[in-house]
Amino acid sequence: MKRSIVLVLSLIFSLSIFAQGIEMKPISVSINGGGYAGMQPMGDYEGNQLYDLGVVELDAKYMFNENFGVMLGSRYNTINLGEDVNNTNYVNCFAHLVADVGPLMGSENMGLCFHLGAGAAAMWQKDRFSENTTSRMFNKADEIITMGAGINYYIKINEQWAYHMAYNYTMHTQQSRHFDMGELIDNSSFEARYMSFTLGVSYHFEF
Repeated sequence: MKRSIVLVLSLIFSLSIFAQGIEMKPISVSINGGGYAGMQPMGDYEGNQLYDLGVVELDAKYMFNENFGVMLGSRYNTINLGEDVNNTNYVNCFAHLVADVGPLMGSENMGLCFHLGAGAAAMWQKDRFSENTTSRMFNKADEIITMGAGINYYIKINEQWAYHMAYNYTMHTQQSRHFDMGELIDNSSFEARYMSFTLGVSYHFEF
């Protein structure tokens, strides 16, 4: 797995060297996948390593100009708890402000975005609770308010396409249970957190 990631990154970088100066379209949609780590609290199970896969993210971004924009996204995470145990399903929907410092990096085809914002999440396990267990919105789910930030390094292919390498850090409040959906959390005020690292591609366009 580690060797495959290195080969992919090397290919992406080599392609960017031969690209001409590119101006991207202001609207984009992207799909990304990768690994996660640093989940706290995990309960009775050890957290995953960052190269363990389990994250899929879909987002849309609109740039008001070359430096600032907004992003709406949704992230799905399968939290692997081991053999003979139901995995935890996690979904997070978020809205972030975006600052693109790519023009300051001195490269026409490589750049860097920072984003920050809030969202709402839910996590659940199959057959974990009885049918009469209810939550604020979804039955048998732990519903969460999130605050998140991230860094997105991108490499332009042409006006429509770009590669992405992204790091995201998310904090939770109002989370009721550990990520293994076991014990209750004593303090639900931003005690829970995790991070993800993904690779992906985006399509850029305008109306």
